[in-house]
Amino acid sequence: MNKIELKKNFFEKGAKAFRKITGYGDYCYCCPICKGLFPFQAIKTGVLTMEHVHSEKLGGKPIALTCKQCNSTTGYTIDAAIVNRDKLNKSVEALVRKNGSYEGNYSLKMGGETINVNLEVHNGNVTINVP
Repeated sequence: MNKIELKKNFFEKGAKAFRKITGYGDYCYCCPICKGLFPFQAIKTGVLTMEHVHSEKLGGKPIALTCKQCNSTTGYTIDAAIVNRDKLNKSVEALVRKNGSYEGNYSLKMGGETINVNLEVHNGNVTINVP
């Protein structure tokens, strides 16, 4: 599928979902970052661009359309959210399913207090270190 067809596909799915959720009658796409509404013409004019995870330069795959302004100024927030999701998935896999290892920094809340800790999980064994 070429880039134009891919953009059209993202637009169709996004516009359909937006209409279903909101009941908004106009055929438009909602930028997932700024919540701006864009007509189909925005694909042709370059106002809607493909958001890649990770960066297209690093071989990332397109996941959605975002407006050009968001893609150039705040699109990195999607990459950060995915990194955080991957970190959470890996830690849950190691902690709950006892599958694999994990090391990372966390904020631990106990008794109304918050402390930063380093969490290590290896072979189902959990170690919490306070730096």
